[in-house]
Amino acid sequence: MNSWEQNKGQKGSRQEDSEPRKVRIQGSMTEQFKKFAAANAKLSMHLAGKSRMHDSALLQTVLLPKTHPVAEAMTSAGIDFNRRQKQGELAGIPPHLIIWRAAINAAMAIEQGNGTDKEILAQYVAAITSPDLLTNRVHCCRATSAFQPNTTKVSLSVSAELKLESFVRILIASGGDLKLGAPPRSTHERELAKMLIEIGQWQSEV
Repeated sequence: MNSWEQNKGQKGSRQEDSEPRKVRIQGSMTEQFKKFAAANAKLSMHLAGKSRMHDSALLQTVLLPKTHPVAEAMTSAGIDFNRRQKQGELAGIPPHLIIWRAAINAAMAIEQGNGTDKEILAQYVAAITSPDLLTNRVHCCRATSAFQPNTTKVSLSVSAELKLESFVRILIASGGDLKLGAPPRSTHERELAKMLIEIGQWQSEV
């Protein structure tokens, strides 16, 4: 795993998404447009709720202190990826695989956690000699700021054979909080719900 850059293939670099064109709506909205806007907002709320349910089924989420070694390693790996990508390095290696590698290496160095789990991770690192071996096995590996202050949300989705349980057990043993069930509403979803409630188009959930 730690020799990927020496074995990487020469593939095209990822292109950045272009900024969508903004359109300003002038004048007062007609009643028909108001109905359309309300229906569209309700659909957005429905789809956002469905998306959160899907996340709970597909993702493992662990909350870590921002100063946790794994959280710091994942954040640093993302920053380093952006820097090296601009320099033409890491061609063909997706960022989530670079971040996954950093997370596993950091977990092995943590004092907490049992030796068996760390040995499983060590064997795994030695066996993965190319990022191509993980292309269809690591689907998501992200570290983002959580709603709680000074907290990092780690989101993971990998295939069963990667022994994710060993990694998660080390995170929990070192202060991580494994979250179960659908995640809470995002800031935008809460704002939209508030607006719909104010105009009588939505009922607050208990």
